[in-house]
Formats: sequence, structure tokens, C-alpha cells
Amino acid sequence: MSASPAPVTNDAQYELPPVVNPGGVRGLNYTPNYIVRFGITGENGMRGGGPNIWLVEKGQDGPAGGGAETCCIGIPEVWKPDMKVTIRWEAEKMSDGKTPGVHYVAEARIPQYARETAGMWAIFLPGDRVKVMVRDGNANGRNSISARPTDDDPYVAQGVVDEEAERKAAERRRKNAEGTATERRRMAKALEEEALSAAGGEATELRRQAAEQRRLAEAVEANAAEAEALLAQLLQREAAARGCKHDASQASADCPEGKAR
Repeated sequence: MSASPAPVTNDAQYELPPVVNPGGVRGLNYTPNYIVRFGITGENGMRGGGPNIWLVEKGQDGPAGGGAETCCIGIPEVWKPDMKVTIRWEAEKMSDGKTPGVHYVAEARIPQYARETAGMWAIFLPGDRVKVMVRDGNANGRNSISARPTDDDPYVAQGVVDEEAERKAAERRRKNAEGTATERRRMAKALEEEALSAAGGEATELRRQAAEQRRLAEAVEANAAEAEALLAQLLQREAAARGCKHDASQASADCPEGKAR
């Protein structure tokens, strides 16, 4: 009589992936700077973008924002120590219609939260600081949106100029300006060629239009150059205020540890 085959066993241990719950992204702004946009990335595919947030105007009681929500970001059901996210945002520091916004980045620790969650929040504070938290059912001292984070809150992170984002934004501005100026000059050339076959007042008007297109092309290039110069000055002032070394050609702010405010 043949022996029965040994039972098949599998000693491998399988770890179930963490449960990730969807949640909206909101923000509060305690600064006098308009938050153009912000985005949050973290572990376990945690990724989401937040809405733009209006600035705190003089005499305003409390922060701006809190109403608009962007869907969605994945929030791990179970918090773990040293959970971190990277937040990037663009702040309009000079509301002059010329100076581009400045891009910042910070790595922020997430305060402990309960299983019952109500979305992720970014709280922007003066000095280019930010706190990122998951609002929970307890709404305890670390996860409450009803009170401004204190200056000694260990979960408030210091932002620095996002050099890569600044370079990409500068390149987009240059390309857009070059494209617009090129199109204006193309139109000017077409109008001048059309004027060659026209006569009298019609030819004069076509040449006038061609000259106007060339003027607009030059204005676009001049405005783009002015915007870049204004942004470089703004970044230099910020770096100087923080005691940082600054390379205007790269729009960088290298703050030695302990010197950033």
C-alpha cells in the first residue's frame, strides 16, 4: 500500500496592504500672501492637490480658506510614528500683477490621528511655514482647525524655495513669452506682405497694423524680462532676511540649519 502524499504546506507569511481611505484636501491661510496652489505627496501612494486660498486681509479676524475642497487623497487608516508628507506650494508674495509667485517645499510630519478622519488639511503660516494634518473625530489639540497652530507646535514645518519648481516655472514663462512674440512677428510679416499688394489707405492701414504687432511682440518680451528681474529681487530679499546664501541665476535659497526663521 502506497503512502499518502504529504499535505502541501506554505509557510510564507503574507502582509496585507494597509487600508487607505479617500479624503478631501483643504487649507487655511494665516498669511498675507495668496496661495496660488499646493500639492501633497506621501507614502502608500498618498497624493493630492489642494485649492487656491485667498490671503488674510488687513483687519480680518481669523484665517482665509477652509471652504473649498479638492478630491481626493489617500489617507492610511492607521497612523504610524514619523509619518511624513512633502508639500509644495506657490505663494503670491507681491500682488503687483507683474511678479510671479514663489514656489516653496517642506517636509512635514503628520500628527497622530484616530481612525475616524475628515480629510487632510494644510495650514499656511507666516514665515513660509506650514502644518499638514489629518482632521479626526477627536479634533484634539494637534488636529484641530479651530485654533491657529502655536509657534512651538512640533508639527509646523519650515518651507524653503523649491529650486526645481522655480527653474521649471521660469522656463515655462520664457517659452510662453517667446511663443507669443514669435506669433506677433509672424502676423506683422503677413500684414506687410499683404500691404505690398494693396494701395492707398488700405496699404497704410495694413502697415500700421504690422507695426502694432511688432510693438506688442517687444512689449511681451520686455514684460517677461521685467517679471524675471522682479522675482529675482524678491528672492534675494527673502534670502538676505533669513541670512541665507542666494544664487539669483538658479532662484535658489540655501538656508543653513538653524538660521531659517
